[in-house]
Amino acid sequence: MSERSEKRATLRNAVEELLAADFEARQLVKSLNNPSVCREWYLRKVGLSTRSPIASDIFARYNDLARNAMAIDDTVVMQVDEYIESAMASGLLAVKTNSIVRKRIGRLFGFDRQDLAHPLIKSCLDRWDANLPADYQADTRAITREDADLASWPLMRRSVFAKGKYPVRNGRETAGAKLEKILSEHLRKDTFMRDRFGKLARDAYAGLIGVNPTNITAHLDILQNYERLSGPVISETERKIPDIVRWFWESVKTKTLPLVGKRIHQDAIMTRFQITRREYKGCQPLLDKVEALNGELGKMGYLGDENAKLFATLVERLPKARLGKDGYQYDRRALARSVGCSSHKLDTEPFRTAVKAAEAEHRTMIEANPLWVCFPERAVDYTWLVKIGWAEAVVIRICEVFKERFHASKAENRRRMAHAIGLFFNKLANISVEAVRVAFAALNARRPLLGHQWKVAIDELGRTESANVSNQFNIIIKMLGDDGVIPATSYRLKVREKRKGNGGRKSFAEVTAKASKADGAKKAAKSDGSPELASTVAQYVSFAQWVLLQKSDWEEEGDSFRGDDFLEVLQSEIEAWDGELPKDPVQAISMVIKKRLALLSEAAKALFDQWKRHYEEGQELVQLGADPDEYITTLRAGRTKKGYRRALETYFPENDRRRGLANLLRLIRDLYDGIVPIAAEGDRVMRVLTRRYGSLAEIQAYLMPHRDASAAALTMYLGESGCNVAVAITLYRDCIEPVDIYGYKKITGWKARAKGKPIVINLPENSQALDALAWLAVNNELARSTAPNNVKNHLFLARIQGTVSEITDSWFLDRFKRIVRSVKALRYLALRPSMMRPSVLLCHALDGDGDLRVGLAYGQHEPSQTGVYQVRLPTKYIYDKLYAQFQKRVQAIILRMAGDLRRGVKPSIDSKAKPIGIGGVCTLGGCKELRCWNNCSNLAVLPEVRALADWQIWNRSLKEVRVEWETSRIERWEAMWLPFLCFTDVLGMKMKAQSNSLRKMWNEATALADQIMATEGFVMPRPF
Repeated sequence: MSERSEKRATLRNAVEELLAADFEARQLVKSLNNPSVCREWYLRKVGLSTRSPIASDIFARYNDLARNAMAIDDTVVMQVDEYIESAMASGLLAVKTNSIVRKRIGRLFGFDRQDLAHPLIKSCLDRWDANLPADYQADTRAITREDADLASWPLMRRSVFAKGKYPVRNGRETAGAKLEKILSEHLRKDTFMRDRFGKLARDAYAGLIGVNPTNITAHLDILQNYERLSGPVISETERKIPDIVRWFWESVKTKTLPLVGKRIHQDAIMTRFQITRREYKGCQPLLDKVEALNGELGKMGYLGDENAKLFATLVERLPKARLGKDGYQYDRRALARSVGCSSHKLDTEPFRTAVKAAEAEHRTMIEANPLWVCFPERAVDYTWLVKIGWAEAVVIRICEVFKERFHASKAENRRRMAHAIGLFFNKLANISVEAVRVAFAALNARRPLLGHQWKVAIDELGRTESANVSNQFNIIIKMLGDDGVIPATSYRLKVREKRKGNGGRKSFAEVTAKASKADGAKKAAKSDGSPELASTVAQYVSFAQWVLLQKSDWEEEGDSFRGDDFLEVLQSEIEAWDGELPKDPVQAISMVIKKRLALLSEAAKALFDQWKRHYEEGQELVQLGADPDEYITTLRAGRTKKGYRRALETYFPENDRRRGLANLLRLIRDLYDGIVPIAAEGDRVMRVLTRRYGSLAEIQAYLMPHRDASAAALTMYLGESGCNVAVAITLYRDCIEPVDIYGYKKITGWKARAKGKPIVINLPENSQALDALAWLAVNNELARSTAPNNVKNHLFLARIQGTVSEITDSWFLDRFKRIVRSVKALRYLALRPSMMRPSVLLCHALDGDGDLRVGLAYGQHEPSQTGVYQVRLPTKYIYDKLYAQFQKRVQAIILRMAGDLRRGVKPSIDSKAKPIGIGGVCTLGGCKELRCWNNCSNLAVLPEVRALADWQIWNRSLKEVRVEWETSRIERWEAMWLPFLCFTDVLGMKMKAQSNSLRKMWNEATALADQIMATEGFVMPRPF
């Protein structure tokens, strides 16, 4: 063979050796323009010209080998299918958002992006995505461990070409070649530069080879290959594990290891070693090591120095710890305070186990103790009864009876009775009254006890106790008496009845505010400085007190006025009154009510007028608004679209509120049927516009009457009508009707509690309340069109909490309080809507000169609910005062008469005595007028039938002319004849209530008076 041929063969062998080595290492140099071996690079490598045809067949053969090695066929797809099936069965298939993670599949099978996009691979993965089970749960921990193992394996690649391996380009060393050289040197010396995650530092190596850090990704395969050659990736956090382990054992040795329960405090590790929470949670080796260290703590029973001291204190304090309310568990807060730790500490180990064990031991003990009564939810301790002196046998018997009788009762009843039994026997042992001491000694010694002694002791036990406790004591007396623990008796404690009217509605005159010390001193100085004022105040307050005692309450269902509050207000108002006081006490009382009703009505009227003007302005504006079709499409397109800002400023300018508001109201009416959408329902445009022109409630009030307008109208109506709140709230929109009384309108409501009874109120046509109701009936149609079907016809509708509905009692109460607080003179008074009805009816009754039939008719009640009086209130007040005044004096006269009759002697009359002409005599004869009976100690009533008949005739005469005199001559009547009428009434009552002889004499006088009055020509005596 010639030398030329030998050289040619040598070069061919060199080329083939290079290609074979790179093919085996999958590092063939790829041509720049097509997926084939770079012929020029290999030829230059062996010293041949790039145009040399030598070894063309070798290059063609390796090109075919490269294509076959990288080919994807059914065999590869079958391998992928087998892996996915087995990985899914073991939970190792990584899935994200219902699809298999492609990057992990490529990493396992060496696929690059072009391989993953191959039709066979793509269709295979898409098929598995569609058939993923709905309940598939990946084992993330196992996948993380497998990924960590894969990180130490050599990079698996299907491609036989080395990415970016172009050592020389245009005669210069490439960046990839530089990186390869640097990494090879670092691998030999083990001096790799790493980031905090343990990977090769991309930015650092980019600087070494002189490229931008973003361009280092072109050589990512080189970096990843050397990462695998350098061994498993160890992050900066993972490198700190040995230091953490050393710190752990040192802390255990010094008993300073911070714990949470029985585990290492994670925050302590992160703070001490400067590890973020994300790094801590993301480092699985560290988590595994900490878990192993926690296991070591459990094995050694480590507590730490501080916890050990607390635990020893807990064990010491547990036997004497205070029990909780249930009697089974310890009071955790009290126990924690005694130990010196937080109550949360007791819920951690080993404290929780110690407390639970002590509670279980305590429960076993009390269940076996006969001095405890154990129910499922509560254990009751009666050992203290033995300590205060009761015999143990008695207490045991009490416990047995209590448990037997109440084992099936409700838990709340058992709790109350347990307390009552303790109170009952505690009082028996400690009350110092003789009867109770005798009863205690007899019961303790099981000796008999006299019945009357036991009754007296029972009365002492129930003294000062409430009605509820008295009832419980009665249950105890019967229960323990039937079982022989205490003497059996039918005697029971008397349960005090609740004072009538204690929970009734107050009138406005009864509501007071707490005055300051300065106000009190001012009023006291004013009252003390004017004796006449103090006298007037006392008279008026006395009169008002009498009014309240007349049972003249017309509220339904037993409600009544509370006199104490009423009198306190009346006194304060009179003392603070500016100007001349009213002469008539009726006027003084009604003045307080009228003043407050007027202030409240004025405030309600002002509020109503405010929102009425607001609504009327809105109705004008909505007619001026532009058609929304002109701009709504542009606005809804979004702020990034052309024309949005121009349309917003054109139709809704900030510097022209009236025009913008008019367009907004027109938009709401046309697009949202007049209901302003709330934030969750409306689009973004509506939220922007609503914030620009006011609140939702304010804008809605332009199209629908504001809810405060309904509250104000309802307040005015209650103040004028005295109607029930429940009836007023449910008025219908057609409740206003004409009536045959000129100048009035009829308002009809329906009372549900009275089985739908109609309640009719007549109001004058110029009434402010009537105008408000009529305005709402006409202008609240929008609310009715959107309200639920069951309330569409109601008069009072409002938009509350985003929806249109009828107003409720609780909502109106809140609005009513706001109206009250807006009035300076009323803001500190706890006025309620329910107080308006009694206030209005009381005012009408007083304006009717005390004739309560006015209140009855106005309130539409039955006579039994009202108590009708046909006399003037001040007149009846004088009569009642005289009646009480004559009681004692007439009683002395009657006793003297009864004594004379028993002795059978005539009454001793002085010679100076003179008859006074009305059936009596003045013993001294000094009376010049017929007023001896009026506050005179010299009056003597003769115990004679004729004289008593004269008294009766005068009594009947005065009753006949009473109405006439009260109407025409009231001053003379009240000064002279009303006291005489009162005196004769008291005389008759006392004689009939005394002995049989006096009663018989009075009856005979009655018969004689009838006979005299029936005599022809008899003239009835008349007052003069």
